[in-house]
Amino acid sequence: MAVETLRPNGNGVIGITDEYPAAQPHYTLVDEAVQDEGATMVISYEVGEETDFYTLPAHSVGSGTINKVTVFICTNNDDTVLGGYCKTVIKTHDTNYYGDEEDSVGEWTTFNTEYALNPNTGLAWTWDEIDALQAGVLLEQEDNYATQVYVEVDYTPPSGIQILRRRLEGY
Repeated sequence: MAVETLRPNGNGVIGITDEYPAAQPHYTLVDEAVQDEGATMVISYEVGEETDFYTLPAHSVGSGTINKVTVFICTNNDDTVLGGYCKTVIKTHDTNYYGDEEDSVGEWTTFNTEYALNPNTGLAWTWDEIDALQAGVLLEQEDNYATQVYVEVDYTPPSGIQILRRRLEGY
């Protein structure tokens, strides 16, 4: 098995109200390889749910059978009175799919949601679906922050025989 990591490379639909540092494209605040404990982040200062979606680059090294897709978020919430929650979110086939409600009050915490199958089709993921995938974060309640979003695609590379067969068949 192998893993290809996809980090945001553009804004999708942006619904989270604020960012730090100010006036930055949201995807640039959550795209780091190592979470930066809030040196860059998107921030919800509103009561209620807010969601950001980010575009991802097309896969560049992965090929073969996709075993699962896992979306990761790193969040924190400073509101110890009201609390709040966060969720992972993906968009595939123009439909949003949310992970479980998670609570990160008081410390930066990484959460993830795993999809063995594409939740829209109920079938194994295709590389075209990976290339069209968007990932993001939902923040609920005031003083809720996200500093990292990324996707890992776990796949089994084709065997030497499969590669040879594809070449012979003109793929």
